[in-house]
Amino acid sequence: MTALLEAVRTRDPGFAVLRRAVRVALAACVVFYLGRYVLGDTVFAVYAVFGVVALGALSDVSGPPRHRTRTLLGCLGVGLVLVTVGTLVAASTAAAVVGMLVVGFLVAFAGVGGPRFTGVANGVHLFFILPCFPPFAPDTLPQRLLGLTLGVLALTLADRWVLTDPGPPGFARRLREAAAAVGDHLDALVTGDDRLPERRAEASGQIERLRLSTLPLGERPAGPGRRDRGLTHAADALRAVHGRILAIADTAGTPPNLPADVVVALTAVRRSLLDVCAALGGHGPPPDLRPVDRAIARDAAARLRRLTAPGGVAELLPDAPLRVAALEALYAQRTLVLATRAAVGAPPPPEAAADTGPDGPFWYVCAPWWDLWRRRLATHLTLRSVYLQNAARLAIGLAVARWVAGGLELQNGFWVLLATLSLMRTSVTATRSALVPAFAGTLAGAVVAAGLLAAAGPETVVYAIVFPLLLVASLAGGPLLGPAVGQGLFTILVSVLFAQLSPAGWSLAGVRILDVAVGGVVGILIGVAVWPSGGRREVRRAAARCLTVGADGIERTADLLTGRPRVREQDSPRPVDEYRLLVLFDASYAQYRSEPHPRRDDPVDWLAVLGAAHRLYRGSAALRRRFADAEPLPWPVVTAGMRAAGHATAERYRRVASALAVDELPDPGPDPEPGLPEWVRVAAEKCDQVDHPEAMLRVIDLWGWLSWLADDLSRISAGAGERSAQDGLDVDVDP
Repeated sequence: MTALLEAVRTRDPGFAVLRRAVRVALAACVVFYLGRYVLGDTVFAVYAVFGVVALGALSDVSGPPRHRTRTLLGCLGVGLVLVTVGTLVAASTAAAVVGMLVVGFLVAFAGVGGPRFTGVANGVHLFFILPCFPPFAPDTLPQRLLGLTLGVLALTLADRWVLTDPGPPGFARRLREAAAAVGDHLDALVTGDDRLPERRAEASGQIERLRLSTLPLGERPAGPGRRDRGLTHAADALRAVHGRILAIADTAGTPPNLPADVVVALTAVRRSLLDVCAALGGHGPPPDLRPVDRAIARDAAARLRRLTAPGGVAELLPDAPLRVAALEALYAQRTLVLATRAAVGAPPPPEAAADTGPDGPFWYVCAPWWDLWRRRLATHLTLRSVYLQNAARLAIGLAVARWVAGGLELQNGFWVLLATLSLMRTSVTATRSALVPAFAGTLAGAVVAAGLLAAAGPETVVYAIVFPLLLVASLAGGPLLGPAVGQGLFTILVSVLFAQLSPAGWSLAGVRILDVAVGGVVGILIGVAVWPSGGRREVRRAAARCLTVGADGIERTADLLTGRPRVREQDSPRPVDEYRLLVLFDASYAQYRSEPHPRRDDPVDWLAVLGAAHRLYRGSAALRRRFADAEPLPWPVVTAGMRAAGHATAERYRRVASALAVDELPDPGPDPEPGLPEWVRVAAEKCDQVDHPEAMLRVIDLWGWLSWLADDLSRISAGAGERSAQDGLDVDVDP
């Protein structure tokens, strides 16, 4: 027994899965036995037990207890409507097929609202699938609704009071721990601490924990609300801070040799990180933006003083990359402060009015909740959205399965739709891989179930005794032992359940095999016909579009910093359009990470590409805001050099975009020549001759930004080479 417990503990730390199985089984048994053996109402019993199973077993209701309660009660309200509609359309196959198509799409597309909606989609679908089959019995609608209501209420009470689960720690905690680790790394870098390598490794490890693929579904901040948007924005900003710190550490050498003004800037970032950690931990006020703004102003003033001093340009240029990286770290920290305030529900500070305006990066802070939902839905109302593709694929699959089950008059057509619902994946490859263990498990379970039904015969007391044990086993077996075991146990459970409702023989197990086979075939056929590639093709399209638009932004930014009139601004994408492309890229990447694929099939480091796309957007927007009223440069040669450098960098990004679009390895071409570009050297000489510090600042900042963009391209191409060399041994699948 001890060895068994240790084996379970290894697979189920804290017995979370087992405790959930006990809670769900307790609720299901109470309502089922009440309906079947106390009230003698089989309709009540069926809808009560399936209400529990739909939300307790087929759904992922996660989060803290109060959030789970709200989710369950909200699903109950939706379920009452769907059961009513399903009951009314059951008599007509045509009406049921149309209803399945509409309901299937709406429920699945609601996943754009975040993990809370995605997690319960399968269970909510079941509320319409169950009554959508004959017998047409509208007179039993009250028993159906009452059974569903008591079933969900029993599950809610069990969730709050039986072997309670406090829920995952939450993304805010991970973000706080990552911010603390980045702060410790920064502190070691500034002070020259001997523990710098350890602090760097810890910070990088904590940043890795912010990847969506490492997070349980319920922890992912993917909703349209201000808090989730703020947390996502904060994680992106913290990665940017971390990236600039790494760049400074790599440039400064060992031991680090940092200029005094860089140390001052990094110290301000460190202090602000402490405020962010306190706010995210709930033991401090929202972080203050003013210290960061003062640090940015001091940094700009110090650079201007240095530029106006005799020989200042010559002194500034050797350490210009360090200073540009420190300034970018300050701006990233400013973003982190505003995002943290949004995440903790604090009002925007007055000094951030431009950031929270309609065209600012934090437009969502002042937008009403309904407008946030409207924007999210509008963003994904395109055939390029994986959310819309998945919703359409599933809706068509369920409608076809309902038509097949109705047309063939299958004895238990409900199980055909349940098989389609549970086996259909986001790509045909994933659906096919899910079908094999499901069919094997169903076949094995059917053999056991047939033997049990043949041996027990009509003795319902036997089924009533083994029912709770099978419930716990089937609910825990899938998560702990794999889908084949879960399907086998579920097949036995189904046979035992229906044997208590009406006389059943061994042939019931064979019907279950047929239903799974039909449902799986429907899923495969629809998967082949409707967007069979899943996220693989869309992530390439989205990446190519983002990098192409970002390349256009590089050229526009170079033009703006040289003072060229923006005569074609009306022809360029607005910031909100660039943001929309990033949202689609994020969604495509998240789905692609959830699909099983060996890396040798796709050696591209998509996280590096996604990071580059975000830095293109953020960096371009920051420079355009910082130098919005730039006058023409006083040096025509420098102007031409800046525009040529911007065009050359943009062309390298377009090369990568073109390669990604046609499924080739990204090759940006040769790296720029190392050292000081000619146009920067000429600007430095002319600035020493005639005092133009503001113009020189623009030259240095553009040079620094283009240098970091080149580094991003190097990481993308180097990552592709490394991944192709791995020969596919490392399978990267989102759990």
